[in-house]
Amino acid sequence: MELQEDVMTDFQDELLQKQWVQHQMQIMQRAEARTKSSNERRSKVEQQMEQFREKNTIRQANLDSKIDDLNARFSDLRTEIAYDAASLEKKLGNGPTFGNKDKTCLSARMEVASCYKNGIDVLACDGVVESLERCIKKTIMEDAAKQ
Repeated sequence: MELQEDVMTDFQDELLQKQWVQHQMQIMQRAEARTKSSNERRSKVEQQMEQFREKNTIRQANLDSKIDDLNARFSDLRTEIAYDAASLEKKLGNGPTFGNKDKTCLSARMEVASCYKNGIDVLACDGVVESLERCIKKTIMEDAAKQ
């Protein structure tokens, strides 16, 4: 009987040992599966980030190029306008001077200033501005005729 009990105990120990090993294997397999899944997700996120960085680099390069083009156009136009202004000034002379010494179109200038100061709507001052423009054109034409 003792032998039978020893055999039974050994058998149970061996059975428990096998179950323990199987349990350990299952734990290891689940851990490996989680690690593999985590690595796959990390790899996918890194790949998406790399794609985003590439697209961002291209976008930034395009924007930099557009900014450079616009700056070049602005510089060209500024130079062109400065040349045209100098050419017009040379062609027309100094034109009428407005200041304390010259009272050219004084009443029209005062009306425009008053309208802009008191008016809420700028469009309401259109008539007054047109009157000032007519006065200035008339003065320029008179000065041009004298020269």
